[in-house]
Amino acid sequence: MPLATRKSLGRAKARSTADGEAITQLKKSARDGKLVAVIGTGVSMALTDGKNPALSWKGLIENGFAYGVTKGKITTTQSASWKNQLNSNDLDDLLGAAEFMGRKLGAPDGDLYARWLETVFKNVEPLDNEMARAVRVLHAAGVPFCTLNYDHLLARIMQLRLAGVV
Repeated sequence: MPLATRKSLGRAKARSTADGEAITQLKKSARDGKLVAVIGTGVSMALTDGKNPALSWKGLIENGFAYGVTKGKITTTQSASWKNQLNSNDLDDLLGAAEFMGRKLGAPDGDLYARWLETVFKNVEPLDNEMARAVRVLHAAGVPFCTLNYDHLLARIMQLRLAGVV
């Protein structure tokens, strides 16, 4: 066997061993109640195969700007002037754009803001894909979940009913 092939196999075996150890540690942490799954927008995007850009933070903010323009709360000039912040890699720029859009829609408890969020998330359905199966396995293992996502995809996958949610 060529040396390069032996090295490749050795690395693969080491990775496999490390993966096995990591899985063993995760199982132990779950059993001991020392594991919490922190779920973010990446999971939501994966649960829908990325078909709904509004499930990402940037996509949600862009959607909010578009909604604000259609409702007359944000002018097209204002929306255009915030475009650079939305496309920036600087988190402060993105947060600034989100703050502006939220104020214009009446966040956090205004009716317009609530209607916008409802239009974005009400009919979002998860796919029965690899991510959904992974979430269900964690849930079945008793791993608690923590999320700040606005969508209800986790509850739908785990077949939980939330108060006020159909």
